[in-house]
Amino acid sequence: MKIPFPMFTIVLLFWGWQTNQWQAAAVMALLVEARYLTTWRWQAEDKDFYRLSDLATLLLVGLLLYPHITGSRQIPSVTYELQVLPYALLPILLGQLYSTRQTIPLAALFYTLRHSTIKKPDISVDYLFIGGCLTSASASPLPNPWYAPGVALLVLFFLWQHRPHRYPRFYWLLIVLASTGFAYMQQHGMVILQQQVGEKAVQWLHKWWGPPQDPFHRTTALGDVGPLKMSSSILFRVDQPHPWTMPLLLRESSYNTFLGKTWLGSHNQLQEIPLSTQVGWWPLHGDQPQGEAITVYRSFGKGSSMIATPQGTTLLAGLPAMAMEANAFGAIKIKDPPPFARFNVYYNSQQTHDRPPDETDLSIPVKEQAAIAQTAHQLGLTGLPPHTVIQRISDYFNQHFRYTVLLDGSASGESPISRFLLTGRAGHCEYFATSTVLLLRQAGIPTRYVFGYSVHEPEGKVRVVRQRHAHAWASAYVEGRWLDVDTTPPDWQESEAQAVSLWSQMGDLWSRAMFELNKWRNQEQNERATWPWLLMLALLLAYLGWRLVRGKGVLDRSSKPKPGQEIPLLPFEQVEKTLIQQGWPPLAGESWRNWLHRVERLELLPLLDLHYRQRFDPLGLPPAQQEKLAHQVTEWLKEQRQHDPH
Repeated sequence: MKIPFPMFTIVLLFWGWQTNQWQAAAVMALLVEARYLTTWRWQAEDKDFYRLSDLATLLLVGLLLYPHITGSRQIPSVTYELQVLPYALLPILLGQLYSTRQTIPLAALFYTLRHSTIKKPDISVDYLFIGGCLTSASASPLPNPWYAPGVALLVLFFLWQHRPHRYPRFYWLLIVLASTGFAYMQQHGMVILQQQVGEKAVQWLHKWWGPPQDPFHRTTALGDVGPLKMSSSILFRVDQPHPWTMPLLLRESSYNTFLGKTWLGSHNQLQEIPLSTQVGWWPLHGDQPQGEAITVYRSFGKGSSMIATPQGTTLLAGLPAMAMEANAFGAIKIKDPPPFARFNVYYNSQQTHDRPPDETDLSIPVKEQAAIAQTAHQLGLTGLPPHTVIQRISDYFNQHFRYTVLLDGSASGESPISRFLLTGRAGHCEYFATSTVLLLRQAGIPTRYVFGYSVHEPEGKVRVVRQRHAHAWASAYVEGRWLDVDTTPPDWQESEAQAVSLWSQMGDLWSRAMFELNKWRNQEQNERATWPWLLMLALLLAYLGWRLVRGKGVLDRSSKPKPGQEIPLLPFEQVEKTLIQQGWPPLAGESWRNWLHRVERLELLPLLDLHYRQRFDPLGLPPAQQEKLAHQVTEWLKEQRQHDPH
C-alpha cells in the first residue's frame, strides 16, 4: 500500500514531539517531502545502495558511541539508542525516495546476501521507517500519556485511507476503536507484569548470588564469631565545595523494629518519585536546589540500586534513570541507572523529612530490657534533657568501650547486646548503634537504627567510600526533627584502615584511573570540548558521502531535461517509435506482445523479452545482454531505414 502524502511528516513530527527533538524532526520531514518539488532522481545500482546502507550503519555506530566518548548522555542507554534510530534509517529512506527505482535491494540491509547467487528481490523501506519512528517515539525520557493515543490516531489515519468501502464507516470505526482499547489494556497489563517479573527475578538472583540492598530489613553480625569480613573495594567518591572538617554520614536506609539480630522497617513502603521537567532531576522535597550540596561519582550495576544520601536530602540532580522510589525512612532506590554517573545531592541538615515517630520507635525487645534498664540506671538517664542524654551515652561508650571487628559470640541464653553492655564492652558499629537506639528509647526519646556509609578517607580533593566504610548509627527525634547520633568510638576508622593489603592498594590505582576517565567523560557540557568529535564524525560522513556519489552514472540528471532536450529512449522504445511511424500503432490497452503478434513482427519477441528483463527484473539485465539488446535494436533500425529511406 502506498504511503499517503503527509504520513511521513506526521510520523516524524510525532517522534520529535515525544523525544523533544523538534528541530531535527522538522528538517528530516522537509528532506523527505522535498521530493515532490523536484523531478531530479538518482539512477542507482545495487552497489550504490550497499554503500548507502553502510553509510547509515556507520552513522548509527557514531551516534551510539558519541555520548559514551564525550560523556554527554543524560538518559539511560536503551532510551538513547532507540531515540537515534530514525537518524540511521533516514539515509536509506531518502535513497529510495529519490531514486528511479523507488525501492532498494534487500541485500542492502543484509550483508550476507550481497555475495549470494540466489535471486534477491527489491523491497520498500517505507513501513520500516515509520515503524522505527514510532518505536523511537516510545523512548521518551519523561512519562508521556499521549504516546499510546498518538500512535492510535496515526494508525487510524493510515487505515482510513485504505478502508474497505463496501462496509459502513460506523462499523469500521467501531472495530478500530475496540481494537485500540484492547491493545491499550494489554499494553498496560504487560507493564504491570514486567514490573512484577522483574522484581521476582531480582529477588531470585539475590537469593542465589548475594543479599540484596533492602530498605525493609537488615540482618546484623551481632553475636557472630570470628573476624568481621571487610572489603576495601571502592563504591563511590564524594566531593563538596567547602573544606572537609568532619566525617559525613550518608544514610542508605533506616529501621524501627529490632528482632534478635535483625532490624526491620514497618510502614516504609517505597513510593515512586515523579521526575522533574529537567532530565535527571528528582525532587524529593522541593524542585529547586537549596541548602548544602555534595557531588557523588558512582558506578552502577544492572537493575536497581540504593542511593546513600545525607539527612535532610531535598533534591538529586544530574542522575539519569528510568525511575526512582523513596520511603518515609530516608531510603532511595533508583532503577536502571547509567553505568557511571556524576550527580549532585542537595540537603538541609537542619530539616527533617522522615516519617514522624510512633510507639514502635520507643519499643524495646523483652530480651534486651534488663540490660538496657540496668545501663540506663547506671548512667542516670531518667529525666535528663534529650541533648544531655545523647552526650552522656556518647561519652560512656567513648570512655569505657573499645571498637573491634573480632567477634567472640555470646554465652548460652545471653543476647549479644546484653553481653556487649554488661561484660564484653567491645564490638563494632552495629553493637554501638543498636545499644544507642535502645538506651535512647529507654530515656523516652524516639530513635531508629540507620545503616549507611561514613565519608572520611581523603583521595586528593575528594573522599572515597569503600565497602568497609559501611557504618551504623542512630537517628533520634529531638525537638521536632531527626538527628544523627553516632556513638561508635572515632578510632574505628583507623582500626579498619590498618587491614589494607598490597592488592587493595593496587586495586585503588586502577579504580583511580577509571574514576578520572569517567569523570572526564561526565563533565558538564560547557566544560567539555565536544567539537573535535563532531568534526571527526562530520568529516567521516562527508568522505563516505563523496565516495557514494562519485563515479559514472551515480547522479542521473537526465530525468530533468533542459528546455528543448528530449529524454533518451530505451532501446526497445526506439523500436516502438519506429513501428508507430510506419503506421502500426498499438491498440488501446493492448500489450506489446499481442501487438507484435497482430502486426506480424515475431522476430522482435526475443528483443521484447530482454526489454522486460531490463525494466522489471529485480536482478536487472547483465551488461553483456544489455549490449546484445542495443546491438540487435541498432541492426533492426538499419534494416528499416534501408527498406524505407523516408
